[in-house]
Amino acid sequence: MRPSCASLLICLTFLVQAPLGAQGPLTPPGAPARTMKTLDQVEARTPIDLIHAPPSGTNAANDTFTITQAGSYYLTSNLVFSTPTGIEVTVSGVTIDLNGFRITGISSTNGQKGVSVLAMAYGCMIQNGTVERCAAGISSDAATGLAVAQGIRCQRVLASNCGIGFQLYGHGCALTECTAYNNLGYGFYLLGGGAVMTNCESRYNSNGGAYLGGTGATAQQGSLIQGCVFTSNAGGFGLQCRHDGVKVVNCTATANSDAGFDLNDGSSVVHCVSRGNGTGIALHTGSSARGCTVQANNGDGITAFRSCEISDNNCANNGGAGIRLSEVANRIDGNHVSYNATGILTDAGAVRNLIVRNSARSNTANYTIVAGNRIAQIRLPALNAADIADANNGSTDGFSGVDPWANFTF
Repeated sequence: MRPSCASLLICLTFLVQAPLGAQGPLTPPGAPARTMKTLDQVEARTPIDLIHAPPSGTNAANDTFTITQAGSYYLTSNLVFSTPTGIEVTVSGVTIDLNGFRITGISSTNGQKGVSVLAMAYGCMIQNGTVERCAAGISSDAATGLAVAQGIRCQRVLASNCGIGFQLYGHGCALTECTAYNNLGYGFYLLGGGAVMTNCESRYNSNGGAYLGGTGATAQQGSLIQGCVFTSNAGGFGLQCRHDGVKVVNCTATANSDAGFDLNDGSSVVHCVSRGNGTGIALHTGSSARGCTVQANNGDGITAFRSCEISDNNCANNGGAGIRLSEVANRIDGNHVSYNATGILTDAGAVRNLIVRNSARSNTANYTIVAGNRIAQIRLPALNAADIADANNGSTDGFSGVDPWANFTF
């Protein structure tokens, strides 16, 4: 049915008379807001160059770059310097990204420092690059007490052809994936205690792989060394600790001229390998060696002073004793010693030691124990008389009635 003309006229009248709704202001809201990031937002760090971190001297190309404000900084090119310091940090809270570049001095013997963190500059980080040909590659101020820079962190830094690779005096330093290579002194020289070294490597250094020391209160502050390698350090130890309470875990020391691991009082070495060193592992009072492989060292495998625990280690092919005790109150438990000059040896005066559940084979002398020690019986089990085809039919010859604490020779 088609609408009538009257109906259409009524609808048009209504639409014309209906009020129009408010449409809002027509004034433009102003300029649009900025949507792109500024250059400072894209790269919030400060480049270390002649403009942003100017050198302190007048010979701009070769003078020291000095950082006096907290923040994050990065190299934009290799840095070669002739002054005493390449980069000097005077304030806490600084991160320096070497950005894959090199800091190069003139000589490893002229007192230069690649990166120097001065006293009271706490919590600084240096990462991702190489420092070479300096007396000290990475160095903190050698002041005393609280004036020493604390908590310095280094990550993925190579220090090579320096006097000392990493020379850090403050408490609580942390080094991760750092390498010290072919330095004239120590690869790592850390004083102050409380250090953490993780997955680091020290090799071909002339005075030793790593030295951890401290005096007074700092000598009581333990450190953690884990997953590190100390190899071919011709003039000294792989790892030498002269402060107490150091824990060494899953580390390897090979071909060092002195001991692979030399630990001070109250320390432990766990699941480590020491091979081809002067001595394998040297323990001082109250220390322990557990689950280690100690092989083919020129002298003794493991030496212990007093109140040490040596358990579950494999000591083989060492030029001296597999395990050697020089004092009292040590516990030697569950080790295997083979093909050493002597299996287990106690020096004159090394008495009141407990020696149980060890096994010895093919040493020139399996057990050489002075009077006055507590050693479980030493048994030689008989060989099985016939082939054994079932695990439940092993020979009991030589084991019947044996004390479960007995030592064995075979």
